[in-house]
Parts: sequence; structure tokens; C-alpha cells
Amino acid sequence: MAKEPVYMPKFGMTMTEAEIVEWYVEQGQEVAQGDPLLGIETEKTSVDIEAPADGFVCALLFEQGDSAEVGSILTYIAETEEEAAEDGGEEKATAPAAPAAESAPAAAPAGDNGVPLSRMRRIIADNMRSSLQNTAQLTHFREVCMDRMVALKESMDGISYNDLLMKAFALAVAKYPKVRNQLVNGLLTVKQETDLGMAVALEDGLIVPAIRGADKLSLQEIAAERKRVVAAARSGGLNPQDTGSCLATLSSLGAQGIDGFTPILNSPESVILGIGRIIRKPWVKDDAIVPAYVTTFSLTFDHQVLDGKDAADFLAVFAEILENPDEITL
Repeated sequence: MAKEPVYMPKFGMTMTEAEIVEWYVEQGQEVAQGDPLLGIETEKTSVDIEAPADGFVCALLFEQGDSAEVGSILTYIAETEEEAAEDGGEEKATAPAAPAAESAPAAAPAGDNGVPLSRMRRIIADNMRSSLQNTAQLTHFREVCMDRMVALKESMDGISYNDLLMKAFALAVAKYPKVRNQLVNGLLTVKQETDLGMAVALEDGLIVPAIRGADKLSLQEIAAERKRVVAAARSGGLNPQDTGSCLATLSSLGAQGIDGFTPILNSPESVILGIGRIIRKPWVKDDAIVPAYVTTFSLTFDHQVLDGKDAADFLAVFAEILENPDEITL
């Protein structure tokens, strides 16, 4: 009789594997379609995998703590209890084997207490190294007068600077669509949706939830969605569709007192915007030196996809919107 496979799904373009955190079922247990079978942890979030059909759980092909590649069969759902009980896990031999153990790392120097990286830190390390190795990254810096943005922020309730900047970034993309280009598997593609990621710091790393269709959302809608995904990210409750496959990422270190920095691309995105602190400083306006609110923006881009002039032109468009922000509220 037919058995329904339960596959390791793919959440986001960069996901290659996930860790089995916990099985909620045992072999032979009856389940209904949609019942949670197991919990997994990806580089982005934790999520439950549900039963694809009614039936009985066959042998569990991976154990808690194992890493399974995308597309691996984790178990089967049989139509009858007898069929599930007869399944001895022969398929386990054909499941993707775990990578061979690497040679043990050198012992830590005397007096040092070496500890393994957490799973999140290990994944972040792998992704950052891969991004730097596989792209040609360059960063442009630009100071922008934020006087009108500060006034706009102070006139609105429940709206953060990140909400305003995300809306401004989406407007800039509409005016300079060249930043939609991405290099994926050696092919130049165009990212159609204006899905913008926002880096959120966690205790042991960071995560980048997405604001989907930011160009179609009002400021209030962006704010509501930003609050939802940030809260979910910090509580471990992000849905798979809340991460991955973005046009660009915004990363802010202003609250930490940083002016400018060189953010690393979240591949295959071709741009990432670093946001510095808003600081009061002298500014030249109409040949006079006046006090002004100023922010330094850092745009890292993939020089394989965009030339330096492209990135500079995009930053100029973005700066123009910030200095004349009337359309942000439309």
C-alpha cells in the first residue's frame, strides 16, 4: 500500500539543512493531516513540520540532534497501523548520510576555555564567510541631513525611524530599480517583490525577518508588521515565510552609538543598507553653518552586479527622499 513521505522542506533560498530538535510522535502512532510531527531549527527560525496526510507514523529516519538536508525523507505516513509497524526503517540507509566528522580542532592554549560555537553562531559564521568569498563587496558612505525626517517622526505616534527608512528605501527602489538585480547560481535575475529584511539582534546572534511587499504598505502597515516580526523573532515564533528571499536588508547600529560601518551582504541580495546614529552636528546650508540632525548611511553592494556609480546614484535617490520626505506619508 502507498506510504506518504514526509520531506525536509526548504525555507528560503540559502537553506541547505536543518537540525531535528524534537520528535512529537513515535512509530505506529496515529496522526491526522496537519498534526505536528517534529520540530526543526533552521538558520532563520524554529518551526514544526506537519503530517501531510491521515495515517500512522512509520519508522523515524533521523534522530533528535541529527541534521537533515533539504529534500531528505524524515519518515512516512502509512495508511494502516500494520503497515507502519512492519516498517523497520530500511529506508534509513538511503537517507543522506551525515557529513564525515572533521579532524578534531587543536586544543585551546593553556588557560583558555574553548567552547563550541552554538548552532546559530556556526550558521552565521558559515553564511558570512560564504558571502565574503562569493561576492565582490564594496561599501559607500553618505551623510544625510535628517532635520525633516526628525520633524516627521516627532509628528507621528507609533512610527519608528526604521519604519520611515524602510518606506523611503522602498520608494528609492521604485525610482532606481537596478538594485533589484541579483546574481543567483551564476545567473543575473531580477527580484520583482520589494521584500525588505530587517536585522534583529538576539542574545546569541541575529536574525533577519522580512517585511513583505514594503512598497505596497502604508507607514502604519509597515510599523504593525515590523512590530509583529521583531516580537516573533525575539520569542522564537517566526513563521518560515517571515524570513529569506529578500530584495535587500536594513541593518541599524545607531542605538549602539555607531556612525558608519560595513555591513555584509545577505546573499543573494546585492545591497544592504547600514544605518548609523542620528547626531546633532554643524551642517552647511545656503553657505551658512547651521546645527542639523545628520545620519551616516553605509550601502554595501555586490560589485559583480552593480558598479560604484550605480550604488552612488541609488544612495543619492535615497538621500533626496529623506531630505524631502513628503511622499513617505502618501
